[in-house]
Amino acid sequence: MKFLLPGTGNRGVTVTMERDTIATNVPVSADGTFEVRVRVRHPPGWVVVSAVQRDGLRTTIAMTNLQVVDEQ
Repeated sequence: MKFLLPGTGNRGVTVTMERDTIATNVPVSADGTFEVRVRVRHPPGWVVVSAVQRDGLRTTIAMTNLQVVDEQ
């Protein structure tokens, strides 16, 4: 089941990591997916990543825990 609607701008996705916004108006493809690359400056451990999309009166929020590891 896809929750995100295709689109950009007002229908794009805002991505946050912990409480920091790391990307806004990220385009969503026709299949409901999006891609964001970020450099993580966080010690090894877990961070909360959220994707928020607003479309009129509808707000969709997807959250996950991301494990950050040292580059080797």
